[in-house]
Amino acid sequence: MSTGHNSFRARYLPDYLGSDPTILDVVQQVEQIAGFACSVTLLGESGTGKELIARAIHDASPRASGPMLAINCAALSESVVESELFGHVRGAFTGADRARPGLFAAANGGTLFLDEIAELALPIQSKLLRVLQEGEVRPVGATRATKIDVRIITASHVLLASAVEDGRFREDLFYRLNVFPIELPALRDRPGDLEELVTHFVKRSNEQFGCQVVGATHDLIDGLAGHDWPGNVRELENLISRLVVMRRAGMLSAADLPQEFGSRRKPNLARPSQPHRSLPAREPVTAPVPTSAAEVAPLADPAPETPSRRPDLHEQVAVFERTLIEDALRDAGGNKSEAARRLGVRRTTLVAKIKKHFGDEIASGEEPENVGLAPQPAAPDRRMRRGERGRQCGETARPPQMMGAL
Repeated sequence: MSTGHNSFRARYLPDYLGSDPTILDVVQQVEQIAGFACSVTLLGESGTGKELIARAIHDASPRASGPMLAINCAALSESVVESELFGHVRGAFTGADRARPGLFAAANGGTLFLDEIAELALPIQSKLLRVLQEGEVRPVGATRATKIDVRIITASHVLLASAVEDGRFREDLFYRLNVFPIELPALRDRPGDLEELVTHFVKRSNEQFGCQVVGATHDLIDGLAGHDWPGNVRELENLISRLVVMRRAGMLSAADLPQEFGSRRKPNLARPSQPHRSLPAREPVTAPVPTSAAEVAPLADPAPETPSRRPDLHEQVAVFERTLIEDALRDAGGNKSEAARRLGVRRTTLVAKIKKHFGDEIASGEEPENVGLAPQPAAPDRRMRRGERGRQCGETARPPQMMGAL
């Protein structure tokens, strides 16, 4: 990232942490679009930082001196959300004893952030479309509309295009809102950022709760790498706060993690001098485990007398990936750093994949004593030449080391 991008990030997104390319791409898109008045749609799971990005877009825009208001469209009923957005006049409904401006009027000259926009009822979507088309809003019960100047930023954890296909979202409104979509990555897709995030949240929790935790060991990072993180960064922040409060001082380690970070299946990590035994696959397959790239081919159809489902591409790739990892670990004498080098991936990526295929127990195992021995050369056709994304498993825990004093 250039110096200009770094200064923009430091000013407007100091808490949007990570060095994964997907994170850097989001920062660059925010910088590109902030100065323009077009609508922005943020797509991402819960806890990925949608409101943080919306706030940065507003703060970096010419509207920064104006208000920035937000509403979660899924948290309110249809009748309430209509009044919240558009306002109402006195006597518009039972209990409306006085007029009340809505969020559109209150955000005039600024930005309105509509979170979970896909949860709006279709009648409210129709009224929202008119506001966007005409640039005016009519409160509930009013006979006249009022001109407004508001930038709209929307967010959703579901694909709006899919909601359109399902009939839950108006197609014309979709095209009005989806001028500049930005997709926010899930935490499980960037395990290399875990260390930076943990360091940041440990420091913040120390300040918040008056604790003196000085850092975290690599086995804790390894223990986190294979988790699915349905709550993403928000879930990680809450977990670290809990661990800091419980530990109070010293180092956080894998022993501090809750039970849901438990072990799964353990692979065979036999030394090169020991006989190698193949592991059973975690999912049923109908062909032997391939041992080289040349052997990865479509599996034969099952015999007519024993019909079964043909394994799909993902299953066959998973089988091959497990074999590559197991062979690399065996050839490296169980040393995960050396195995990662042979496979052409980061150590954290390898650990994440070990967790995915073999479980936490082996991913958090200790390094062998003879890591200094010269490794055997790995077969060229078994190297993985691309970085892996998606649900990656973490690397083996090193002997407890401080990840970095805070």
